[in-house]
Amino acid sequence: LLSVQGCNEVGCGPKTSVTATTLEDRPSHLPRARYVIAGVRNIRFGWSAPYGQFKYIWYNVRCTDQLGKEEFVRTNITDNFIVIANIEPDTEFRITITPHNTQGIGPSLHQKARTLSGAGRPQLYNLLFLPLLFVISL
Repeated sequence: LLSVQGCNEVGCGPKTSVTATTLEDRPSHLPRARYVIAGVRNIRFGWSAPYGQFKYIWYNVRCTDQLGKEEFVRTNITDNFIVIANIEPDTEFRITITPHNTQGIGPSLHQKARTLSGAGRPQLYNLLFLPLLFVISL
């Protein structure tokens, strides 16, 4: 709530109050990778929202293989995780997360992940993190 009052050397006029709302931030920081869990034919990937004040934020997710072939594309999702399923075993993929809102598009997070070569336990990447420090284990 803002109050406006005009004044001069004669005196001040009446106060007028108006309500003003600021716009939300445009995503200007990268989302942060939280975890990558690789299986034989799927990858689970989670991230944290970029720093800022947002009323709404959406993400575009793209997954490509080493040759640049798109394996997975989703637009305008609101969740902070994705499961990319039915992809080739023993293949490296690049996952791209791009945040956007009503004010514009933010910078993209790029994360590499490799599916496992055969039956086995899932691999965890970037799972352990502290508020200001990432501990990366491969």
